[in-house]
Formats: sequence, structure tokens, C-alpha cells
Amino acid sequence: MTAPLIVCAAFLVAVFPANAASGPTSTKRPTVRGEASQDSRLVATHGAWAGTGRLRFSYQWYRCDPMGRHCRALRGVSSNIHRAGPNDVGHTLSVAVQATDAKGTTRAFASLIGPIAGTRTQLDSLVQPTIVGRAVEGRKIRVAAGQWHPKPSGFSFQWARCNLELRACDSIGGETGDTHTIALADLGHVLVAIVQARSGVAARAVFSTATAVAVKQGGASGPKLETPPAIAEVLQEGHELTGSAGAWSGSGAMSFTYSWYRCDAAGAHCKVIGGARSTTYREAAKDVGHTLGFAVHATDEGGTTTAYAPLLGPVAASSASLFSTATPILTGTPAAGQTLQVSGGGWSVQPSALTYQWQRCNRNGRLCTPIGGATASSYALVADDGGHRVVAVVHATAGTAAQDALSTATPLIASSPPPPPPAAPPAVSAAPTVAGTAEQGSQLTGTAGAGSFTYNWFRCDAAGAHCLSIHGATKTTYTQGAKDVGHTLGFAVHATDSAGTITTTYASLVGPVAAANAPLASSLQPTIGGTPAVGQALEASAGTWNAQPSAVTYQWERCNANGRLCVAIDGATAASYTATATDKGQTLVAVVTGSLNGATQASMSAHTSVIA
Repeated sequence: MTAPLIVCAAFLVAVFPANAASGPTSTKRPTVRGEASQDSRLVATHGAWAGTGRLRFSYQWYRCDPMGRHCRALRGVSSNIHRAGPNDVGHTLSVAVQATDAKGTTRAFASLIGPIAGTRTQLDSLVQPTIVGRAVEGRKIRVAAGQWHPKPSGFSFQWARCNLELRACDSIGGETGDTHTIALADLGHVLVAIVQARSGVAARAVFSTATAVAVKQGGASGPKLETPPAIAEVLQEGHELTGSAGAWSGSGAMSFTYSWYRCDAAGAHCKVIGGARSTTYREAAKDVGHTLGFAVHATDEGGTTTAYAPLLGPVAASSASLFSTATPILTGTPAAGQTLQVSGGGWSVQPSALTYQWQRCNRNGRLCTPIGGATASSYALVADDGGHRVVAVVHATAGTAAQDALSTATPLIASSPPPPPPAAPPAVSAAPTVAGTAEQGSQLTGTAGAGSFTYNWFRCDAAGAHCLSIHGATKTTYTQGAKDVGHTLGFAVHATDSAGTITTTYASLVGPVAAANAPLASSLQPTIGGTPAVGQALEASAGTWNAQPSAVTYQWERCNANGRLCVAIDGATAASYTATATDKGQTLVAVVTGSLNGATQASMSAHTSVIA
């Protein structure tokens, strides 16, 4: 059985007005022309716009990781032309077009290009794959594979869906053909196809352009919220907050406007902040001691719907040494009789103590009042919480400094426990594992747990990207060969039930594989201990080696939900690492590098579960 192509990318495709009340409207998405290879000249077109008077355009290019996340602006690249350089290799590139007319300014993004190949690529993507068809529920869309040189001998496909923020793309299980039928789960998302071409021993994957937002046929009551808005934050005067619109489903084209609010410490007496109508807001002196709110107004053919992000705050003064850098996160089932837990959040300095106060709020997470006696890090929901949202205020102290931070809010609390979930498809009773020495010539053994399964092994690069199924490797054992040296190896277990439903589970990557007779090779991969949640400290072991290293170093990496497509986290080079809000929804690994008598060898740890 061939493993699905394990690649996921976030595509910058939606249009987000910088000035929600005015400015031109994008009527055709910007595009980028050029080969996705080093030294290629990439040219952005501004697309089509409707506006008042003369239109002026400016451009900003971004370099993103292989999943299209963690995008950073390229300094000094402000024209519509960018020549892909060596720093772009292995990354995806995006460009934002900013259009200005007599009434204001609006931004629109082009689809990502890449990942960018090096100068010695054996397979060139000359024209980016495109998707044909309308993203309407029940309709079929098709990917055209683009143009390549030399002509590929075959293609593989993997469809993925992304939210409106062009983040958190997920592969769609089983969708590995050149067509995809828009399903209920696709509504409110954009769809992309990952096209992998093969020519001889060469293989390369690139991303297609993206669809419009997938919608229902018809509709008459405004868009439906699928994923709530959120805010990326540092809660201190002078810092910029960035709001996200969340994910929506609706009828026809959708547009968005935004509002920011200043409220008191209890989330009451909220007033709209004049002029704050974009997705970003810079905290001012007036905000110190106040909470801030962010609202998204989504409009489709049926009307307008408003959704609110959880309140943030209170905002610390610019002179404060202690301030919130990551919102405390609530976990648990939002129903009477269930217990919620709050994390400590992230702070500018390590707090010496944390205390808690739970609060009950209205349906929009505003007008919050303290709940008597609820002062622990956990809280058992009661009948009085039904129909309300609940938050926790985390009070941090560090020396003489003290500061509060509001947690995320629950959904509306149900007055009774939720019904049991529907029967699940087949699942492996325990996550697969791989045992053995990561060295050429050594045999690896995968375990699947109980049940009847099929298996396959695949070979990836050192970052867990560009994974290809290893032909004929369909047993629980695999002997590493010369082609595996310097690569990581994956092991997949496929379970099939009586209805024919297939569930695939992946073991953590193993490797990189050492050459035969290497002085240093990993015989038992490192592990990570700790709670995989934002604000919690994780600890990596050094693993076990065929010889005792004289020294080990660490590099933490952020990966997708399957522990693949990993990107190094800047500055995370100790044996311990505290998970941040950026890690939420992803997994973490630690790459442990051993040294001995001038020789070095890296070993990737088992990945964490998805960070809560």
C-alpha cells in the first residue's frame, strides 16, 4: 500500500481589507509567474480591482516555511519582482499586493509558490498546477498538473483544506486522486492540491493555486462561523496585536470587516476604537489597564454575521517588566458537571507565583463576574454556568511586579453533559513505534499494536519533508540501505474495518540514518517528557547511542500533526523547551546531535502529541 503524500501548506489566498470601511475591492486574485527554483525571476501581477479614482499598487514579499507558516517579510523586496535566492530554497514564497484609491487601502494575497528548489533540481516546475471548477458543495473540482521539464513519468496528488487565515492546512484523508468533490467539511475553507511529479529517480512536490472559499448552494441568512476569530498578542503598550477572521461557510463571495473595542477590566462598558478597522491594532497608552476586544463581520449574499474573539488584557504599561506574551488556554468539555483546566500562559519573565479567578460571562464573552470560591487552576462547571461562557483570570507575580491575563473563553456552556460521540473508524490501539539503530545495514522494526494491519515505510529528507514511499517495504521490518543515509525514515500502519474504511497512523520519524560503520549512531531515539500544552515545559532525553557521545546539543523543531515537515524554532537549543501559543495545533520534536572524537550525528526524537 502506498503512503499518502504527507505534505501540508498554508496558502495566502483570501482578501482581507486593511481599511474595512473603504478602499478598492479585489475582483481577481493576484498571481505570481516564474519557476519555483533558485535564481528564477518571479513576477507578481496585481490582479483586478474595483475602486474610486486612480489606483496605486505596492508589493511585499514573504518567505514561509514548507507548510506556508511562520511567514516573514523580505526586507528591501518591495517591487513586483523577486529573484529566488539560496535562502529561499526549501521555503515557500508569497506576495501581498496593497491597492490604494481615493478612499483607502486594501490588501490581497497571491497563492504560495514553492517549495523553492535548488539550482541543481532534476525536475523543474515551469507552470504552477491549477484547480478547475467551482468550490461549491457537491461539485467536483480537478487539478491540472501544470508544466514540467523533463516530462514526468507519473504524478501523485494530495488534497488539503486551509482556513481563511491561510494557516493550519490539513491533508484530506483518502483524497489522493486528481479530483475532489466539495464536502460539508470543506465549507468555509480554501482547497489546494499538492502535486508530486516523478521522472526516473527524481521526484518533486509543488502546491497548486487555491480555490475560492468553499460554499453551499444557495443560502439566505449570512455566513456561518466554523472556527472562532483569535488574536496573536503581546499585551503591552506599544506592541501590535494581530487578529484572525476564523473560518466561515457561506453563499457566494464573502467579504470581511473588522472592529476593535476597549473595555474595562471586567469586559464591560466596551467602546469601539475609532479608526481601528484592520486586522492589526497597536496598543496605546489609553489601553493600559483595559481589556481589548476584536470582532469580525462576515458578509455573503445572504447577509452579515458578527463573531467575537476572546477578550485580551488587561494591557500592561510600556514600562512594565511583567506582561502577557501568550494567552492562558482553557481545556475541557464545556458542559455542566465537567472540569475545565487553565494553563499558566506565557509571560515576559518567569513568574514566581500564579493565582487564579474564574469568571462567568455573557454569550459574547463580555460582562464577566467572578465565581465565588473558584480560585484554583481547575474549575468544575455547574448548572448556573449553562448558557454562559467561562474564562479564568491568571494573576502572575515576579518579584514586586504583578499582572493579570484573561484566558481564552469557552464556547457556550451546555446545561447537561454532551451525548456520546458516534462510533469511530478503526484505530490503532497504541501509536506505532520503531525500534532499532538508525544506521545503514541495520534492521528497523515497527510495531502496530493489536489488530490486523498493512504497513509501509517511506523515506523523507532531514526535516521530515518530501516523503516518498519505499518500493516493496510493506512489512514491519526494514533494513536500511545506502539511499537512506542522511534521510529520516517513516513507518505507517493502515487499519481497515469491515466497511472498508481505512485509518492510517504514523510512527515518529527515525533518523537521520548514519552511514555503515559510523563512529556514532542512534540506537534508541530520544524521547520528550512533559505535558504537550501551551505554557508547559517539555524535556528531551539524550537518547541512546552505539557509543557514548562526549557532548550532545539540542534543537527543538515545530512539525505538522503527523510529526513531519519540521522547522527549527529560533533560540530553542536547550534540553528543555516551554511550548508557546505558536506551537498550538502542531507537534514538537527535539533533534539531539551527539559528538565524539570529531564525528557528529543527529537523532530526531519521537514527536509529541498535538500541542493543546
